[in-house]
Amino acid sequence: MPGQRPRISFEYFPPRTEEGRARLLQETTPALNALAPAFFSVTYGAGGTTRDATLDAVAAIREAGIDVAPHLSFGADDAGVIGALVPGLSEYRPPAIAVGSVALYALVFTAATAKWTRLLPAGWWLKAHRFAAVAFLLAWVHAVLAGTDGGALSPLYIATGLPVLAGVAHRWWTARVRPQRAIPTASSPTPAMGRPAPVVATEES
Repeated sequence: MPGQRPRISFEYFPPRTEEGRARLLQETTPALNALAPAFFSVTYGAGGTTRDATLDAVAAIREAGIDVAPHLSFGADDAGVIGALVPGLSEYRPPAIAVGSVALYALVFTAATAKWTRLLPAGWWLKAHRFAAVAFLLAWVHAVLAGTDGGALSPLYIATGLPVLAGVAHRWWTARVRPQRAIPTASSPTPAMGRPAPVVATEES
């Protein structure tokens, strides 16, 4: 608004070393605080990779009487790695996260069988290849149920999911109605002759 002083804030990435932490708290923060910012903030790292360092920096700045706010990420972070990898152990929307975990394993299975096809028994690769549809369906359900923006993004989910499901249904239907090819045998007519070659008996004199 005209005539109002702009509100500014300063954002930190949490220090990785004790020396950096000391410099941040004893030098950088007091110098920037002299500019009277509205608050400070400390990043959380991609997927919460700096969570512990973030909380430590926020607590130290707060103890100095300075307004500070941590960045937060939401998802399966509260359950950690175990909650994300073991279906049912997540504290955040357990059914949705469990579906996502199973989708991850289904994707890994499909990719591994596509990479090492020759190691599979005869006839198994096609079944494993079709399992990719299951992996996609589980990932789609996870995306719809796990996010807080599921309602707003419903048109996008439908627009991306229906074409894939239609392709899977079409492939399944054509495989069912396609006539099976006959397996040739020793007595089957050959394409060149049209009928089995006659057997001619000869006698030795």
